[in-house]
Amino acid sequence: MPDRPDGSVTIDQPLTFYVVALPPDRPLKAADLSGRIWTEDEINDLGVGYEKLELMPRGRGKLLVRSPQLYHSIEEGETVTVTMELLNEGSRRIENAELKADVPLNWTKKIEPAVIPSLEIGAETRVTLTFQPPEDISVGKYEIRVQSSAMSSGQTVNGEDKTITVEIKAGANILGTVLLILLIIGLVATVVIFGIRLSKR
Repeated sequence: MPDRPDGSVTIDQPLTFYVVALPPDRPLKAADLSGRIWTEDEINDLGVGYEKLELMPRGRGKLLVRSPQLYHSIEEGETVTVTMELLNEGSRRIENAELKADVPLNWTKKIEPAVIPSLEIGAETRVTLTFQPPEDISVGKYEIRVQSSAMSSGQTVNGEDKTITVEIKAGANILGTVLLILLIIGLVATVVIFGIRLSKR
């Protein structure tokens, strides 16, 4: 059986074959039977035991999730945008594929598209995930767990979980920097003025 459907095998289309029991005293060998395609009447004329069987190829979907980067470093007030690719590596079409993200407390998330209606064999699609930390977020590292799932022939197909690490860095305090510069300028000006007055005395 091939790994995926091809010209000889079609999903949900039965393959008919025969199992033949040959007595040891018969000159006919298994190699003689496998050399061509036999009809049931021809096998019946051989006068041997046989059974007609059917094999139904069902196939199964297999969901693969890929992401070029799972570590992100941002400053306070910024958002995180992550791109993930969903690929059907199985031998059957999958439906209703989706990603779910478990975010830290008070974070907001947006996943586009929320659901992929159908993904054919070997096909892939891209999903964009956007995460927004709260305004009062503390500096540090946070983890976001992403789960993937789909349906294939009425059965649930789960992909490998991914963990996104987000590092929050302290943002540049522009107001504080300006006040510090003004304080230094004022201090220098005070020293200069005080020095001039001392020199005149």
